Amino acid sequence: MKRLLAPILFALFLPACGASAVRVQATAIEASAIVLHTTGDIITEASYRDAIATCPDHSPAMCLDPVSARWEPVDLALDGARAALGAWYAADLVAHRLGGDEYLRAALEGAARFARVYVEIVALAARLHVEIPALPPVVTMWLDSLSQPVAP
Repeated sequence: MKRLLAPILFALFLPACGASAVRVQATAIEASAIVLHTTGDIITEASYRDAIATCPDHSPAMCLDPVSARWEPVDLALDGARAALGAWYAADLVAHRLGGDEYLRAALEGAARFARVYVEIVALAARLHVEIPALPPVVTMWLDSLSQPVAP
């Protein structure tokens, strides 16, 4: 079933023009937001477990300094992904309200920026032996399709 779902989703989310492209982006934004929220939860839980393992009960507060240092790059990237997702969403709203290719292009650039930052989060978390979900296939296939030339 999973193998059948990807091509179906891909067909539904092929780049389109105008209002349909904005609807596609809205769906991709929603899927990305869900994954980003889940990722935040996983990162929070993993860093908490790291803090507990590193600093047993009654440890001095400075015991947490190396834990904070380990997780700071992931936390900063997560904040960056949240900001990029917000910018993508804002650009999508403008594209929806004002229309026009320049607004749609701005939204697509926001999507690409979000994807790049999210890939960075996955890599940083992997260095800390934490597996987080990849972007949903519907998002990555849609983004990949945007970089392909469209036949006339």
